[in-house]
Parts: sequence; C-alpha cells; structure tokens
Amino acid sequence: MHHENDGWLSPCYALLASALTLVLASFTFQLAPGYFDVVTHPIDIKTIKSKIKTKVYKNREEFTDDCKRMFSNCRAYNDSTTEYYQCADTLEAFLVALLL
Repeated sequence: MHHENDGWLSPCYALLASALTLVLASFTFQLAPGYFDVVTHPIDIKTIKSKIKTKVYKNREEFTDDCKRMFSNCRAYNDSTTEYYQCADTLEAFLVALLL
C-alpha cells in the first residue's frame, strides 16, 4: 500500500507513545459512566497508535482527523475544568505545531 511520505509518522508515533504512558494510559471507555451516551464515534489513543504502527493511515489528513475526533470526544465528555479536557487542548496544540 502506497502512503504519502511516511516521514511524518515517526514524530506522531513518538508523541502518542509518550501521551499513552502519561495521563491517558489508565483511561478505558468502560470505566467512564455514560461515555457512549455522549460520544457516538469513539476513538482512543491506543487505536491511533496501533493504526500508526500498522501503517493504516494513507496520509496526514486521516491521522489528524482521528486525533481531532479523539480530542473533540474528550472535550464533549469532560468538563472544561478537568485535567482530561485541558490535556486534550494541550496535545492538540502540540500536534498542530508538530504537523505544520
């Protein structure tokens, strides 16, 4: 399968691997009461990391779309005062800067 320049995947993988070992490592959808009532199209960092590792993403847009959905889901479920909401904002800003 041909992919747009795979060079951008390495820093993205490193970012997600780091995030996974930090705050988001302990999150599971099953432990979040009502999560699936709020979020209809869930995606998590573990799935994104797996898709990077197995080269599912054909281009940057597919990757960033999944990340944006993950951040949006996080903000939809969590109150803006929580560390999860703030982490989503921080990671999204870092990702945008990384991919510019």
